[in-house]
Amino acid sequence: MHLTLLILLTATSLYLQISGSVVDAETNQPIAGVNITGGNTGTAADKEGRFSIAVQEGAELTFSHIGYSIISTKAFAGMSVKLKAIILRSQEIVVRAGLKEESHQRSTNSVTVIDAASIKRADGSHFQDVMESIPNFNAAGGTSRPRYFQIRGIGERSHYFAEGPPNFSVGFVIDDIDLSGLGMAGLLYDLEQVEIFKGPQSAIFGPNALAGLISMRSQEPTNSFNAHVRLTGGSDNIQRFNGMVNVTLGKSLALRVALESGAGNGFRENKFLDLTNSNGRKENIIREKLSFTPNKNFQAVLTSFRAVLDNKYDAWAPDNNKGLFTYTNQQGIDSQETNAYSLRTNYSENKLNTTFIASRSETDLVHAYDGDWGNDDYWLQEPYNFDPDVTYWKYEFFDSTARNRINQTLEGRVSYSDVVVGYYTKSLEERDKASGWLYGGDAALAASEFTYNVSAIYGQMDKQISDRLKMLANVRKENNEITYYGTASYFDWYVY
Repeated sequence: MHLTLLILLTATSLYLQISGSVVDAETNQPIAGVNITGGNTGTAADKEGRFSIAVQEGAELTFSHIGYSIISTKAFAGMSVKLKAIILRSQEIVVRAGLKEESHQRSTNSVTVIDAASIKRADGSHFQDVMESIPNFNAAGGTSRPRYFQIRGIGERSHYFAEGPPNFSVGFVIDDIDLSGLGMAGLLYDLEQVEIFKGPQSAIFGPNALAGLISMRSQEPTNSFNAHVRLTGGSDNIQRFNGMVNVTLGKSLALRVALESGAGNGFRENKFLDLTNSNGRKENIIREKLSFTPNKNFQAVLTSFRAVLDNKYDAWAPDNNKGLFTYTNQQGIDSQETNAYSLRTNYSENKLNTTFIASRSETDLVHAYDGDWGNDDYWLQEPYNFDPDVTYWKYEFFDSTARNRINQTLEGRVSYSDVVVGYYTKSLEERDKASGWLYGGDAALAASEFTYNVSAIYGQMDKQISDRLKMLANVRKENNEITYYGTASYFDWYVY
């Protein structure tokens, strides 16, 4: 008994509570949260920089904190440790959607950049899944995926039939392809980064960027083989497949192909149609990117992609979706099929840089929904008591719009040192057909055609006056021509 007690007392005496403090080597201010480790023991400094740790006197302690050099020193009572601040180096973020590529840190624009690592952490499939991380940014509802965006409160909330020509305050561009108002195609797989320009950008990008611009750019082909496959599953029958392969086709050619396919039931159950997927999604995109780099001065990148989003739309109910149930008697549709191509060439030598961009896209879009959110049996019950036999008309409103849009753009620009000059042309044709409760009930069938032609010349000059001061001046002369032709007809489709 006496021997055991002696051993315990001896073992205990070997370890003391070593107390001390940690301060900044330059300012002598305490540093909170410093990690202190010694052998298998560890602790952290409090908000006053103080710490206490049970180790032998003379044991080696290691002190570490983000933004400071790691140091090791011998432990002793009342020790004061000084950590030296260091500059953390990270990969430079480059803004690529402007007239010239520039460092995000030196950009005069208000730009939010979401890089590939941030996209991966979000673990989403669509631009919708990263929108909440963007300050001063909103998207309008009424579609299965966001199409219409607002930056700092400015932007379209919808673009139903008869709401004007296809001209949007917030531009939406994927790999140099103008898809403004067609944001459903914004799938995230294999993207390099997303850039959101906030505030008026018309002098740079034209009237489609009155409030700002969203630019999505996919990964460039590389000169080495790479491949990736991923399968994902989840509740509500969520299924997703991602696949990518990158191959070299010689010294100067590289090809990258990416595919994403996803589906889900949409978290709604239609009680009338007895469907659990009346709000379901089926979304597919395939992208091919071919890079030709014969030397260090020239590069040409050809991009093509096909996006097919065959989504249903049944999101609303008169009881505000209590239990996530819906009661419509007609299936809603929200589909988009886009085939698009772009070519970008770039030549640079010393301070001279020339860029040429050509793009073409064709989109077929259908948006149809049951506007009364119910059915005859639903409206007949309490508290509505709507009886068509009494009113002699049915409470039935189903609206549908089919839209075909062809958009072609050409742009060329030359930059030398701090000056950029260029030209831009755009030719857009859109044909719409609509049926339902149109013009406040004055029409039931309608059709329209728009042609929208843009030609512009522009210039930019920027001057770095000091490390913290930069001057930027833009000028743009643009001509817009819009022609419209439309017809409408009326019939008693709603009379019972």
